[in-house]
Amino acid sequence: MRRCYRYHLSPRFTGVRLFGASLPNRLLTSRFLTASGDYAWDLALPLVCAQVFSDPLRYAALLFLLYRVAVITLLPAVGRWIDRTDQRSLIRIAIGVQLVAVVMATVALNGLSQLASQATSPDLATEGLLFFTLLVAYVASGLGHTAIEIAIDSHWIPGLLSVEQYSAINARLRRLVLLTESSVPPITGVWLTVAGLSLGPLTGFYGVAAFNLFTFYLEYRILSGILDHAPVFVRQGTPPATMDTPEQPKPDVWGRWQAFIRHPLALVFVAQTCLWFTVLSPHSALLTVFLRVRYTLSDWAVSVFRGAGAFTGVLATLLFPMVERRVGLTKAGGLFIALQALCLLVAAGALLNTDSVPLEVCMGAIVCSRIGLYGFTLSDTQLRQRYIAAHERAGIVGMARSLHNMGTLLIYSSAAVFSDPADFPWLGLATALSVATGAIVFAYWRAGWERERLRD
Repeated sequence: MRRCYRYHLSPRFTGVRLFGASLPNRLLTSRFLTASGDYAWDLALPLVCAQVFSDPLRYAALLFLLYRVAVITLLPAVGRWIDRTDQRSLIRIAIGVQLVAVVMATVALNGLSQLASQATSPDLATEGLLFFTLLVAYVASGLGHTAIEIAIDSHWIPGLLSVEQYSAINARLRRLVLLTESSVPPITGVWLTVAGLSLGPLTGFYGVAAFNLFTFYLEYRILSGILDHAPVFVRQGTPPATMDTPEQPKPDVWGRWQAFIRHPLALVFVAQTCLWFTVLSPHSALLTVFLRVRYTLSDWAVSVFRGAGAFTGVLATLLFPMVERRVGLTKAGGLFIALQALCLLVAAGALLNTDSVPLEVCMGAIVCSRIGLYGFTLSDTQLRQRYIAAHERAGIVGMARSLHNMGTLLIYSSAAVFSDPADFPWLGLATALSVATGAIVFAYWRAGWERERLRD
């Protein structure tokens, strides 16, 4: 007997199956395509940069630093644009920008490769122009990908599904991304190695670029198919016009940040930002370098460590819906972020006492902390979907993501200052305390939130 699908669509979508797939399955497929292309691209780009730049470390560091700064600066505006734009125009522009960006990056890297192959020193003006082209393409690609991701989480799920479905669809989306994260990079690495050895150094990158272009086409077809069955939803994101109220002046940047800070979920955003200031993650490049330098950990051991982190993240997506049904959304979020803080404090303590505590204790605690991280992330996502008005949801999420990127930028800046491997355990302790601070902030917010709900 065929197993029934666990989701039940809201009445306006009952019975709608697009090309044989239900609406939730098509959203999952769209996210899978986005994540697959993104993880393949994120692995291939730095590897190719290491081959084509005349000064790989300096240029790569500058590229990723400027990318992070650009994302911090532009994401709030991207979020507001998502809130004001109808959904069909949004996917056309966002996917189109990504397509052009991939082509631009490919052209720039091809030019840099030709410069690198010259016997004489490369022309700095030409190299600088190609670097700038690559930077613009990298930023545009990241913003286009993020725009689709924010739109799905902030408008498509709340606009197309019922509140009762949020927990399950969010968990399945996160699970799918984690499985993609653990499977696509190894496959991409094998492809880049085989293609590079047999067909040339840039051939593997060309294949990754072509794969991204193919996923853009499929993603557009899937999302357009959903919109064809939801003509009312297409217009979501465009604020309703007011006939009798004069247009209010648009707030400046500082005014928008003030409104963001006054939002009832502001402390939740702060708590989430605290989680981004960390080096104690299986996927942290800084932790990977430290383990290789200080403990000469093998590539196999690092890959197992990262795979275990992804596996426990998948476990969190299975646990969260059950915990939420039992104790409620906000309490579930508090339990998961407290678990992450506890695990990372144990990991930091082990890292500071490696003479008496095996390294495996630290690594095991970091792996277990991913259950708390991804469980709290699901709680945070659902709070935004439920309690932020649709016309401002993406704008607020864009500003929150800008804060997250600030946390990441701060941790890399701190690592640049405390670059001695002997200082790394103290940096680990600082980041563990940051996560613990996030747990305290969320507990404080939850106490006030519950009081307000009881009062109402």
